[in-house]
Amino acid sequence: MKTVILGLLFLLPLSVHAQQRSFSNINSKLHVFPELTFQENTSSDDPSLFDIRKNAVYSMDLLLFCYERIIPIKKNMGLTLTSGFIIWEPVNIVGELGLLLGGLKHFGEIGLGYHLNPNDSDWNMGIIRFGYRYQSNKGFLLKASIAFNRQTYILPLIGLGYAF
Repeated sequence: MKTVILGLLFLLPLSVHAQQRSFSNINSKLHVFPELTFQENTSSDDPSLFDIRKNAVYSMDLLLFCYERIIPIKKNMGLTLTSGFIIWEPVNIVGELGLLLGGLKHFGEIGLGYHLNPNDSDWNMGIIRFGYRYQSNKGFLLKASIAFNRQTYILPLIGLGYAF
């Protein structure tokens, strides 16, 4: 069951990105559901999460590699769906659902995730993560976080990546 859940967490960000792009393209051509379009704010006076790059790839502590998708909910709030892997003995799978709060470049993050080690079930664990995110208009991404688990394991994380 855990493998199925983690598999879904891994594939969900990719499918949401593909569905959102195809729905926007179809709707813009047919004008079938004008009330369901993903409206992006183009006003420079009132920037929001709708204006930033919504996809990112990054590495944290040189061992964790992730793809992340931002789903804007409100002007300064969005959900993040993250999937990735850790280079360890063997490769471990990571998935996370997060909340993103903040302005155009500076954000606070809260995430609930899961770490799956296929060979050692003692290392399978839920993770709570609190962090800071800087995302420039040109795509540079910097993340600083602290992760906790049920065994009082505390891990500081520093990440660099690219948003597109």
